[in-house]
Amino acid sequence: MIETKLKLWRGVAAATLVSASALSLAACGGEAGEEGEAAGTPAPAVATGEGGEGEGGEGGGEAGEAGISGAFTRLSGAPLANARLQQLKGFVLVAQQASEGNTGADAGVLVDQGLLEVHAAHEADFAGADVSAVRAAGLDALDGQPRAVVSRRLAAAIDAISAAQGRLDGDPADIAARMVQVATGLYAQVNSPAGVDPLEYQHAFGAALAARDALTRNEAALRARNAAVYEEALGEVNRLVALFPTPTAPERPSTMQQVSAQSARATLALGALKSAPTAQ
Repeated sequence: MIETKLKLWRGVAAATLVSASALSLAACGGEAGEEGEAAGTPAPAVATGEGGEGEGGEGGGEAGEAGISGAFTRLSGAPLANARLQQLKGFVLVAQQASEGNTGADAGVLVDQGLLEVHAAHEADFAGADVSAVRAAGLDALDGQPRAVVSRRLAAAIDAISAAQGRLDGDPADIAARMVQVATGLYAQVNSPAGVDPLEYQHAFGAALAARDALTRNEAALRARNAAVYEEALGEVNRLVALFPTPTAPERPSTMQQVSAQSARATLALGALKSAPTAQ
């Protein structure tokens, strides 16, 4: 049944891409060949002085997949399970934001996507971790439910993942850096000449939220290493999260160049946090 849902989600995404492309062409007077005016080329979401550079075209999907798979290299056992749980948590975190002012179905679809694309696809990596609380926040469980029930089940799913992670080894700064890499890899597929992929935008946003959660959930331990370095790393990750202004894709999202540049800054700061000596 969940595979059927994925086909439906992809069908919705394809329809949205066609619609976005048509709207962009209409806005440009139907001329898509002019430099900087190609359909779906995003405008900067923050003032960087660098406009749409046509990222996410041919090869964008391959680059994105490579970035995601590379985020889990040199991990095994408990640290790998911890990182995969954090990746799954990202889907629940973005579902929380999508459910604010919207329906439980929107949140449930995102949770189901995480279960399929992260847990089902990499179940061996989870080392038997129980994800039943996450399943209880899926589409079948949330569709038509009152807002209070939706919020409670999503929060319970996040708490259950965090509890499972508390029993596993893994450096939270390293996990945060890996989630930044996942976010960047996924974002390579957001902008294309055909338009904006709303699913990949949300999945990338969820990974960015997961990176921040890894830092804030382990704040005491990370501050103990070096408070100033922790603040720098958290600030850079917050700036990455800020490149996702809404839980659903805007008409003109941040460019890949913006996301890549900020991801590099966040990764550098997180690297310093991983190796930071405890302040005296």
